[in-house]
Amino acid sequence: MSIGNIQRDEWRKLVLLASLHFLVIAAFTLARIARDGFFLAELPAEMLPYVYIGVAVWTALVVAIMGRVSGGAPSHRILQWALFVTGLSLVGFSYWFLHAGESAAIAFYLWSGAYGLVLVSQFWILTNERVNSRDAKRMFGFIGASGILGGLAGGAFATFLGGILPTHVILLIAAGIHAVGAIFAGRCAVLPSEVAPQPREQALAVSMRGALQNSYVRLLAMLFLVGGITSAVLDYQFKLFLQDQFEPERITSLLGTFYGAQNVLALLAQLGVAGFLLAKFGARFVSMALPAGILVGSIGILGAPVFLSVLGTRLFDATLRVSISRTAWEFLYFPLPDNVRAQSKRFIDVVISRSADAGAGIIVIVLGLAGVTSVTGLSVAILVLAAGWIAVEIGVSRSYKEQVAKQLRRGVMQRPDQAERTSALKDLHRDFDWERELQSDDESTVVYALDILRSTSPETIENERQYLLHHPSPRVRARALSILIASGAKVEDVAWEQPVDTTLRSGDATAEVALEETPADRVAVAAAAARGFGSDIPRRRLPELIHDPEPDVRHVAYRSAGQIRMRELVGPLLEKLEDPAERGPARTGLTLYGESIVGALGDYLADPATKMSIRLEIVKILRATGTQDAALALFRSGHLATDRLVLNEVLRALNDVRTRDPEIVLPWSIVRKRLDQEIKRFCERIVQERSIRSIPDEPVRNLLSRVLKEKADQSLERIFRRLALVYNARETILAYDGYRSGNERLRAQSIEYLESILESDHKQKLLPVLEARTEEQRVRLAGLVLERGSPSSYGTVMELLESRESHLNAWGLFAVGRLALDIHLDSAYGGLRSNDPIVRDTAEWAIKRLTAA
Repeated sequence: MSIGNIQRDEWRKLVLLASLHFLVIAAFTLARIARDGFFLAELPAEMLPYVYIGVAVWTALVVAIMGRVSGGAPSHRILQWALFVTGLSLVGFSYWFLHAGESAAIAFYLWSGAYGLVLVSQFWILTNERVNSRDAKRMFGFIGASGILGGLAGGAFATFLGGILPTHVILLIAAGIHAVGAIFAGRCAVLPSEVAPQPREQALAVSMRGALQNSYVRLLAMLFLVGGITSAVLDYQFKLFLQDQFEPERITSLLGTFYGAQNVLALLAQLGVAGFLLAKFGARFVSMALPAGILVGSIGILGAPVFLSVLGTRLFDATLRVSISRTAWEFLYFPLPDNVRAQSKRFIDVVISRSADAGAGIIVIVLGLAGVTSVTGLSVAILVLAAGWIAVEIGVSRSYKEQVAKQLRRGVMQRPDQAERTSALKDLHRDFDWERELQSDDESTVVYALDILRSTSPETIENERQYLLHHPSPRVRARALSILIASGAKVEDVAWEQPVDTTLRSGDATAEVALEETPADRVAVAAAAARGFGSDIPRRRLPELIHDPEPDVRHVAYRSAGQIRMRELVGPLLEKLEDPAERGPARTGLTLYGESIVGALGDYLADPATKMSIRLEIVKILRATGTQDAALALFRSGHLATDRLVLNEVLRALNDVRTRDPEIVLPWSIVRKRLDQEIKRFCERIVQERSIRSIPDEPVRNLLSRVLKEKADQSLERIFRRLALVYNARETILAYDGYRSGNERLRAQSIEYLESILESDHKQKLLPVLEARTEEQRVRLAGLVLERGSPSSYGTVMELLESRESHLNAWGLFAVGRLALDIHLDSAYGGLRSNDPIVRDTAEWAIKRLTAA
């Protein structure tokens, strides 16, 4: 953890939150020391289990009241008013301490047990809203350290002045700290840029019961319940030893020393090893250190049941609980929706925490009734609880990754889909009487109305079937018939309703259709080819009908060819893909061939001689087919393709196929190899874009900068899409959308998801570059991936000339000509031999400029 990792625009936020945390913890530490000292001076430690139960009940009531009073208020306002009200309460208890003994001790133990955790919990709710999950790894260490310093300051104050100042004065000092904290809280409002976009229903308030319907929240509640019970039983064991061995008047001073030592150790852990452990092993692994340490400590107590072993185990628990473990636990709440996070955290931090104390109290009471009051008996109970704690930690770790993915699905704003576009067309249908247009005498008007109704209200066409199929216009009849057939109507139901004088009208499909047949008749024949009727005449006519002058006839013929899998028509249908007007119907017909032509389509797609327009349409056909073989055909072509446009479409298609069917498997070894290459290409573009800024010619500099930025963006998209070939496709693409959304919190969630799925090698190479906060840092990290420094601007021009991408070759030649770099004249002449006409034209232009100069 280095202070150099904090960026200039983050300092104000960091200082405010760290100062606020310091004040909250310092005040709480003072109040807690005063509470414990006053209680143990007035009452025996055996009363603590009963008080724990009372605290749990009282805390649940306080949280419920706070939830109702706060409503939908901003988090910083809730914390500000909570600090103000609790500060006033401390003034009241200070006066009560002067006039009461046992009753004041019990009442203050109940009150401080509730408000202290409420304040700390509300502070972290605010912090989680202001700091995203990635920035938290840099900032939480300092924020947590400030809290430890606050505890250290409170403990030191109690240690050195606890014997001089009475308890009620300590409470007045804590009240003054609350007042200062309220001022700081008022300046910590959440900024609009720090809030992730979310669906409207997730912006609404949710009750605690609603939050607990989330299985992940229930798992978190179980984690903190078991962990809290374990720590509370250990704390009871420690305080019992303390009361047995020391005089009451020394307990406050000793507790101050204990808390002071705890905070010194916690500060060293937070600033020394916390950042390293979190970066090296991850938050979930590090959080298991606490229950594991308690487990080992309990075993040590069983072997040596003395005060030092109890003190050491309790000190380990208290130290990690406010340092490394506290930081790691905060990451558990980031995947939750905003409206669930606040309720869940307040409930878990306060109610569950105090319920854990109550549970510990019940366990201690039951053990006492059973005669188990010895050190070893309590240690056995602690050992069993710690083992259960570790088991729940393992379950949370497994669920955390799934919850991060769910948060991505909640947060990423979806693009308008086809359903929304269709909805707009339905609005058009609702606002205009298209049924009346069907009755028009104008043929073109009726045909246009049919095309609109096909997408918005196909049932209207079905209702008007008799009228449309007997319409005097052959074109109208043909269009209506083709639409009905495409919508699934059986040709037997509609084909023979045509008012034509042909032998087919009577159902005699064995005779040839008359030459004077209308387009509607030919549509019926094309449809009959896929239905049979005991004759092969319609089938024999399909090669003729796919070239019919009427589009409705052709389009039905395409469908029939695909339905009967007529292989001799695959080639002609592929040629139809060149015509934009025929592209959609021909693609539909080829898709109906299904698996039978996947291999052939894959061969066409992988063949560089196949025209670009056809290759792109083949990608769509294989995507629609969506089988394992279709995916492998796409993957093979994507593996061989050098054209970036085809490659990009292939990757998108493969992502769609795997989204629909996650069981589809692709060879990971090849994906890994291509992913490594793409990461390097991405880093190359970053380094190159920075290097060309030294070019003195501004137009050239600006153009090349824009080109290289676009290429870096395209390469980044391919990185995510290659990851989606082996990981969950939908969630990985959502991670890409989140990263590119421009929202810092969504960006952080996306990187968090990548960290949870990537292999170590890819994680180390890619994530630092994606997380870079400044351009200088991004370029430096990209250079580390490439294992070389940044090239000169002219070195970058040479790299563009040598690139395998013709688009970059052309821009390199443009720079050569514009900057009169005659040392690259040979490269310009080499461009004349390119297969790309743009490269050849640019090379010719560059040569003319160089030779003229």
